[in-house]
Amino acid sequence: MIHGKAVEWESLEFKRGWNPEEIVHTICAFANDLNNWGGGYVIVGIDENKGQALLPPHGIEENQIDSIQGHIVQLAHQISPNYFPITQPYVLHEKHILVLWCSNFSLISVFCQTNPISCDGITFNSCTYNLQCNFINT
Repeated sequence: MIHGKAVEWESLEFKRGWNPEEIVHTICAFANDLNNWGGGYVIVGIDENKGQALLPPHGIEENQIDSIQGHIVQLAHQISPNYFPITQPYVLHEKHILVLWCSNFSLISVFCQTNPISCDGITFNSCTYNLQCNFINT
């Protein structure tokens, strides 16, 4: 998935570093899985260029992994229903990366309860991530 010619698409997303706002959007999108492809993977610590993984990875600090995993649990409680991706740290080219597998919720939509959120310029208390949503800093 990383070493091949894989590019970002509807079930694979590379993130250079830990950015919770971007990553929660991706988690919700994979959980909603409109095309029923079984969810998707977020790989934290790998940068991309035109959707293709840049190697060697940028990596994340080893001492950040537990903190990031704890933050993922906090984010999971802002998603309704609570949604916990499977996380697995790896070492690639002597750099630490974190892989999040986000399985799909095939029967229900996944919402984020963080307030407020803007969807297409309209502010809601919650929003499905089937839309393009952005957090508003208040």
